[in-house]
Amino acid sequence: MAIQIKSKADAFPTGEAQIYAVPANKAAIVKNLRLVNTHTTQASTVNLYIKRGTATKRSICQVDLPIAAKAAYIDDKELTLQYVDASNIEEIRGASSGGTVEYVLSYIERDV
Repeated sequence: MAIQIKSKADAFPTGEAQIYAVPANKAAIVKNLRLVNTHTTQASTVNLYIKRGTATKRSICQVDLPIAAKAAYIDDKELTLQYVDASNIEEIRGASSGGTVEYVLSYIERDV
C-alpha cells in the first residue's frame, strides 16, 4: 500500500466547484487547507463543503466565512475521505465571492 504526501495550490473558485476529489482505489487524509485573500482592499466570503456522489453537501467551515483583504484562514483539522465507487466519490467543494482567494491543500493519499 503506497502512501503519498501531496499538495495542491490554485485559485479558489468563485462559483461552487470541486477543489479535491479522492482518486479511484485511494483513501485520503486532508491535513490542512490554507486560504489567502490576495486582494489589497476587498474582503472575501468563502464556503467549504464535503460531498459524496449525489448526497447533500455538508459545510466543513463556518458558513460564509469572512476573510479580510490580505488576510489568511488556516484549517488544520484533519478530514478523512474515501473513494467508494464511481458514483460515490468523496470530494471537497468550495465557493468564494469578493476578493481573489488562493488556496493550498495538503493531504495524504494511500492505496486501498
